[in-house]
Amino acid sequence: MKTKKILVEMPADWEEQLSTMNDASIGTTLYEILGRSPLVEFSEDAISRQAAIDAIDKYDFDFPQYMERFVTELRDAMKADLKADIKDLPSVTPKQRTGHWIDEGRCAVGSNAHAYICSECGGYIVDYDPYDFCKFCGAKMEEQA
Repeated sequence: MKTKKILVEMPADWEEQLSTMNDASIGTTLYEILGRSPLVEFSEDAISRQAAIDAIDKYDFDFPQYMERFVTELRDAMKADLKADIKDLPSVTPKQRTGHWIDEGRCAVGSNAHAYICSECGGYIVDYDPYDFCKFCGAKMEEQA
């Protein structure tokens, strides 16, 4: 690291003043002293790295708390959007499908069970007494005319 010696006028009690200051005020005081020196020029952009690090340490970065709040707000916004979308859906009146069982006859010799096919979807069941509804398509089964 390259160093440069500069001539600075210090107040007579500078050691006593420095002993009672914290790091931030020492930096500020040195800045004021050096800033008054005709040999030193400062830019407004100059900062103390330690002061910046200390400033960051003051913040409480409680990420679980921030994330919880963020997720809660996001979830609530998404719920509101979904509810609005559902309210905008058109209403429908469902039509009940009706069909009938087509009896294919007995399944096996000596058995009273029959094979039935749904006239609506072609669903196939084997039973002694067919159901009132097709379990595949939901059609209400009526007697065949």
